[in-house]
Amino acid sequence: MNPTERSLEVWQAAAVALRRQAVQLIDHAGSGHIGGSMSIMDVLMMLYATADISPERMGDANRDRIVLSMGHVSPALYCVLAAFGFVDTQELFAKYRREPGVYEGHPNNMAPGVEWCNGCLGQGLSQGCGTALAQKLRGFTQAHTYVVMGDGEQSKGQLQEAMELAGKYNLNNLTAIVDMNRQQSSGQTAQVLDVDVAQRFRAANWDVINIDGHDLQAIRAALTEAANALRPTCILAHTVMGKGIPPIEDDWHYHGKLLTPEQVQQAMEHFDRQAAELPPVTLPLRPFCGAHMADPITRPAPLNAGSFHTYQADDKVDGRKACANVLKELAALNQDICVLDCDLAAGLGIDGLNDVRPGTLVECGIQEHNAMSAAGGLAACGLRTFFMDFGMFALMEPINQLRVLDQNHIPLKVIATHCGVDVGQDGKSHQLIDAIALSNILLGFELILPADPNQTDRALRYLAASDKPGILAVPRSVLPVLTNAHGQPLYGGDESFAYGQADWLRRGRDAAIVAYGVMVHKALEAAELLARQGIDCGVLNVSAPKALDEEKIRQAAATGLVLAAEDHNQASGLGAMLGAYLMEHNLSCAYVRMGVTAYGISAPAAKQYAVQHLQAEDLANAVAKARLGGQP
Repeated sequence: MNPTERSLEVWQAAAVALRRQAVQLIDHAGSGHIGGSMSIMDVLMMLYATADISPERMGDANRDRIVLSMGHVSPALYCVLAAFGFVDTQELFAKYRREPGVYEGHPNNMAPGVEWCNGCLGQGLSQGCGTALAQKLRGFTQAHTYVVMGDGEQSKGQLQEAMELAGKYNLNNLTAIVDMNRQQSSGQTAQVLDVDVAQRFRAANWDVINIDGHDLQAIRAALTEAANALRPTCILAHTVMGKGIPPIEDDWHYHGKLLTPEQVQQAMEHFDRQAAELPPVTLPLRPFCGAHMADPITRPAPLNAGSFHTYQADDKVDGRKACANVLKELAALNQDICVLDCDLAAGLGIDGLNDVRPGTLVECGIQEHNAMSAAGGLAACGLRTFFMDFGMFALMEPINQLRVLDQNHIPLKVIATHCGVDVGQDGKSHQLIDAIALSNILLGFELILPADPNQTDRALRYLAASDKPGILAVPRSVLPVLTNAHGQPLYGGDESFAYGQADWLRRGRDAAIVAYGVMVHKALEAAELLARQGIDCGVLNVSAPKALDEEKIRQAAATGLVLAAEDHNQASGLGAMLGAYLMEHNLSCAYVRMGVTAYGISAPAAKQYAVQHLQAEDLANAVAKARLGGQP
């Protein structure tokens, strides 16, 4: 909707009507943040009036995108969305902050017209960076991304990372709008932590525009200037918290404090007086038309997954190289592959990706939090996006960012290398022993821990083609190719990867070792040692511990003895999950779990497993002792 189609006085009247509606919405729900909703209302209204976005365009990849970083101003956002036909007003009032409903206290992208769920401040600009970069990579020269933030969140370090990334890639199609109301939840912004917002943005190579955030003409002019800028632009909208309700204006207590019934009445009377001096206006400004609105997430084109590569028994290939080989092939075959890394491209073997197809590799520098959120923005815009990094930096460090992406149902793929204790001399700070525990926090992410380079190859192609978010966790070590009795690769040829399918690598009557990744090989060695003692021990490869293969687990339990072996945290990994499953399903068997019980040391991988008592001999001894009724 072009704002020039209506007079400035009509827009002023609309702003008054929207503030009235937001107050009523909060009062009806009995909760909500009123101060910021009042201060940002003029900006949000003019932004949705100006941006190339409408209910009919939500399924169009080549459109503008609006990311609300400060989700607590949801009353303002929902009311504006209702005004422009995205949201049914009656439904909004019935379901805001109520169950069942999609109109949550902090917006969820299940609500019509909402691009992102953002409850954690400081992530919106990173997501906007990814979105704007995706628009450029896809050749959408007219599409623009807008990110609306508060001044309180400007102290977040992730924002500095995002500013720098936007400056590096000259994202002139990105506009940040900061609500400079000078108040936050515990006091005035200058008292909580004073930040020179303009200086920070200018230092990162951004244009900065200062405006009165309640001057509709100034807002419109700034948005026009930003849309035609040669650099990313920050609009500092100087506003008044609680604007339009005189008793609470500039009072930080009303960040989240509710109005009393008397104050609500006073606000309504004040809005009436304002409206009487302006042209009449009726909300919504356009009829509701979002009943069957398209998913805001743009799905990529069908993937050409290439051909499975089969490594032979004498090949020495670690997990990262196997992944890099797949990514290079996918980049050669598809135009929509995007890989982000944080200054580790050479160490990961992906430094040649841009030689395969320019623009495939996005080098973010050492800024994992921003890079993860930006990766989500790219993935939301129709690019098949991979975030590749060492495990500690890929999963442990940005877990909050991953959780936000998970809640937004973003189909991002994370490749985490250097998982487990075999990182060796780098020491405990680099040994990710929590891949399973961290992935369990992420309810929508699939997790795969392959056992050799051939399974890695097929698992990554599976993830690449999937419309679900996923994590591929591989160790640093070179894993031998798993072979059958004839020396042929077990996961070779046309063998594809099936998520949730466990594989019997060796059948056994007397016991079963259940393992993944590195420990599969040690389990097979242990089974050979046990065979010399007359104990027939099976080995089950569980590459997807979040999706246990129930039939195979029952088969393992039927042997009478199950040992879970892993090179991750014993307290929160496969062993804990498998033990819970056995108990919950009343599967009677002896059960032993072995895993990492202390942080690793700085030593070669072989020494790590010896210290953790996770060598083949340790597994075999544990099975043998349990067979005799003892504990390992």
